[in-house]
Amino acid sequence: MKRKRIGIIVSGILVCCFGVGFYLWNQKQPPGEVVIDAKVDGYDSLEEIEDKVSIIVKAKKVSENPSMIRKNGEENIRFTGTIGNVEILEIYKNTSGKDLKISDEIPILENEAYNKAKNVIYHVAGYRKMEQDKEYMLFLDYSEDDSWYVPCSAIWGKYPLDANEMLLFQEKTTRANYEEEGLLDGIQKEVLEKYGK
Repeated sequence: MKRKRIGIIVSGILVCCFGVGFYLWNQKQPPGEVVIDAKVDGYDSLEEIEDKVSIIVKAKKVSENPSMIRKNGEENIRFTGTIGNVEILEIYKNTSGKDLKISDEIPILENEAYNKAKNVIYHVAGYRKMEQDKEYMLFLDYSEDDSWYVPCSAIWGKYPLDANEMLLFQEKTTRANYEEEGLLDGIQKEVLEKYGK
């Protein structure tokens, strides 16, 4: 009888240790990454993007707010994003009616969010958010409903000024959607030539 009790206790301890170990191991895993499909307008040139937007600025990311993930009643994601706060370094265009000045900090909707509960990063249309303290060219419009600025057509309104920084999340299917005609890379090259001084 004593042996049976000891066996049960040892088994219980082993199960608990295994469970705690699995939990700790799972917490250290890098997040998974998922691309959420989204309809985005495409552009053939930088000039077309410049004409479409009301704001063009060079900016540096200074901080970000916690990710936002909103679901419908069936637990499907209906909105996801992160507000990145940027400091304006230069203003090239502003027909928005907003009073923008150099050194202002403005909120930008970034189409990427981290779901801590599931340890997953969501990339809307393959968007890759800005990195802290790095400079970007931003082609924006202002959302009166939300009180933040929105990059042109989800992925076409943010370009890193570091030529080595990735423009999109590097999933093959995401890049293939736009690279067949070399559109993204071509426009990024135009941005660097015109604004990357």
